[in-house]
Amino acid sequence: MAEAATPSAIAMSTSNAGAQDKGKATPVQKPERPDEEAFKAELAKAEKDLKASQERLNQIKSKLDMTKPSNKDSPSAKRQQELRAELQQIRQQQQSSKSGRTQIMDRVKRLDENLKSRINEQKNARSRVQFKSVDEVEKEIDRLQKQVDSGSMRIVDEKKALADISQLNRQKKGFAGFEDAQKGIDDVKAQIAELKKSMDDPESRALSDRYTTITSELDKIKSEQDDAFKNLNALRDERTKAHDDQQKKYTAVKEIKDR
Repeated sequence: MAEAATPSAIAMSTSNAGAQDKGKATPVQKPERPDEEAFKAELAKAEKDLKASQERLNQIKSKLDMTKPSNKDSPSAKRQQELRAELQQIRQQQQSSKSGRTQIMDRVKRLDENLKSRINEQKNARSRVQFKSVDEVEKEIDRLQKQVDSGSMRIVDEKKALADISQLNRQKKGFAGFEDAQKGIDDVKAQIAELKKSMDDPESRALSDRYTTITSELDKIKSEQDDAFKNLNALRDERTKAHDDQQKKYTAVKEIKDR
């Protein structure tokens, strides 16, 4: 016959069971891990928007700075100072070479006058000659000589032909003088071209081009300043809106980082 369980045994059994339950650890539920890639993408977009908003605000501030002539620390004012200083340097460089350039131009002028005189003399001398080249003269001499040699000419005509042949031979010698005169003309032209080339040196051209570029940039800055003055109130309103937008973008970035 089985023994009945005593109350003390039941109590001990219940106590042991409770101790075993207390020994078991209750599992802790971990928070869900956020999607890292989605987080990075969202943050990158927010930071990009903030950067664009900040750049827009800076642009408006820069335009407003243009409306303050006394603000010598503004980017546009500093740029104007740099450009004007460079202009002054270019003017000094151009001035130092101006005297030498003037001397060259005087020489060119004298040579040009000499060239015109030579050309006129050549034209006048050639205008007195019936033929344009030695070949034409020789052909005419040959033609007249054949007539004389044929023996068919009257004495009067033959004498005239012989006189013409003599005159043509003198003219033929005169063409050598024309050639020498033309060589002299070509030489003067070459001297003028060389002098002009010396004035058109790369350094002078570079200075001139840079001068033009600087004045164009200064004109552009001045135009932007004029526009800024005309739209001063609108720019101030635009600055307020841009600042508000920049603050919103900044807050959005901060909230994402604080999650």
